[in-house]
Amino acid sequence: MWPARTPRSTRSSPHATAVGARRRRGSTTGSSRGWRPWTGPAGGPPTGTQPRRRHDSVRRRLRPSTSVEVRDRGASRLGAILRQRCPRCFRGQVFRGRIRMHERCPVCDLRFEREQGYFLGAMYVSYALGLAVLGSLVILTWWLVGLENPWNLAPSVVIFLLFVPAIFRYSRVIWMHLDRAVDRTG
Repeated sequence: MWPARTPRSTRSSPHATAVGARRRRGSTTGSSRGWRPWTGPAGGPPTGTQPRRRHDSVRRRLRPSTSVEVRDRGASRLGAILRQRCPRCFRGQVFRGRIRMHERCPVCDLRFEREQGYFLGAMYVSYALGLAVLGSLVILTWWLVGLENPWNLAPSVVIFLLFVPAIFRYSRVIWMHLDRAVDRTG
């Protein structure tokens, strides 16, 4: 009839047998089983990287439990928006110049532009802010000068152009804070 089955170790190649023996002993030499790309020498962080900041992981686990904490969180978020700070840590500056943004937060390393086209929503915020500022300037001009002549609106348009860089900056900061309030995964 059929011949008896031979043990697996006698059927396989010498290399496979040696690897199998090492695995059974718990040794990881010569195999990829013990390789961990996220660790460096002696199980520490990889060489050339900064250690993970402790306050980031603690901040993610803590949730406001009382209304006082929620109110303080809202007040600090409003303060962070007014000072144009990071939506995660409320400390890092978003802009490095008048219009140039940091790619990441200098304090907590949050990536500001999460994906290509991320600031498309900031255009809607910019439109609302621009409409409010220009509308206020037109009403102020109408109240001070009157609108008998359409050229009386020219000063409000010129003054509005001075507000455009601030509207650009605040629209991006408000958009990041709105997005962070809705989706905390970033």
